[in-house]
Amino acid sequence: MSRGIIVKNILFVDDAVNYIHLFDFKDIEPFTLVLVDWNIGLKSYKLVWDGTKKHFKKLTQEPKIWSSSTLYTHKMKELRKGWFADWLATNDQFSKDKILSFHKNEHLGSPNISPKMKRKFIETVSITAVEKRNENIEMSYYDFL
Repeated sequence: MSRGIIVKNILFVDDAVNYIHLFDFKDIEPFTLVLVDWNIGLKSYKLVWDGTKKHFKKLTQEPKIWSSSTLYTHKMKELRKGWFADWLATNDQFSKDKILSFHKNEHLGSPNISPKMKRKFIETVSITAVEKRNENIEMSYYDFL
């Protein structure tokens, strides 16, 4: 089963957390999924399927950055965490534009590890942003190709 199908299934169920707890991910490629649930308050979860075991936990409500385990070494991930920490230190008020500006940055480090990464055969091709204000939800897609 495609990982994209799993995301679609989660979007259509009434209880995503229960769905994840009950779902058998056998024969699906490893992935990380961040789930934000704002049905009753704001809750965030991280699901990591390592190909053998499901790791699912509720997250604290604080800014985080993730970097693909298949695309970045541990050292690269630590650099990216440092850039994010620096960004947080100078941005105590979050806005969609400020957050997108960080993700669109192609000048931190080298092009192969910057937030908007570009390598010979792989690159950041898009960013999707979801913003919820009261009952209004807006999703924006930025295509770099």
